[in-house]
Amino acid sequence: VVPETKVVAPFKSYKTKSGALEIFKSDANDQFYFHIKSRNGRILCASETYTRMENLKLGVAAVIKICRYV
Repeated sequence: VVPETKVVAPFKSYKTKSGALEIFKSDANDQFYFHIKSRNGRILCASETYTRMENLKLGVAAVIKICRYV
C-alpha cells in the first residue's frame, strides 16, 4: 500500500534562468524548508527544516556559496 502524499504549494517561489528556489511552510509545526529545482523541474536540493525565516535565508546562501565551487 502506497501512502498518500500531500501536495504542498510553495509559500514563496523565485524563478531564475537556471531553475527555481521554492520556500515552503509546514502546516504541522510552522517550520520552513526549501527546494532548489533545475529548469526541468527536478529537485536538486531539499533542505532541513528551519524554525525562523532568517535561518532559512542563511541556509540558502550557504548552499549557493558551496554550489559556486562545485
